[in-house]
Amino acid sequence: MSLRKGDKVKWASNGRLKHGIVQAVVPAKDNPRLHLRKDLSLRQIKFSGSNANYTRYIVAVPRGGQSELADYYCPKPGALEVDSDEESVMT
Repeated sequence: MSLRKGDKVKWASNGRLKHGIVQAVVPAKDNPRLHLRKDLSLRQIKFSGSNANYTRYIVAVPRGGQSELADYYCPKPGALEVDSDEESVMT
C-alpha cells in the first residue's frame, strides 16, 4: 500500500484503534525525526528516531477533548489501513 501526505489512516496500537492523518512519507533508511515540524514538543513525538529499511509514514493523531495538539506516531506500514470513516479524524 502506498500512502500520501494528507491520507486518513487508522491502526491498532496497544489494544486501541488510532485514527490520524499522514503528515510525512519517510523514505527507507531516513531518520523519521528529520521529517517532523521543528515547533513540536518532545511530548508530542511518540516514536523513536531509528532508521528502517522500508518506507514509513508519520501520522498525526489529534489528542481530543479541548486540546488543539496532536501526537505524532510512526507505526509499522503493515499496520496502517486507509480510514474511510469521515467522522473519525478531525482536520
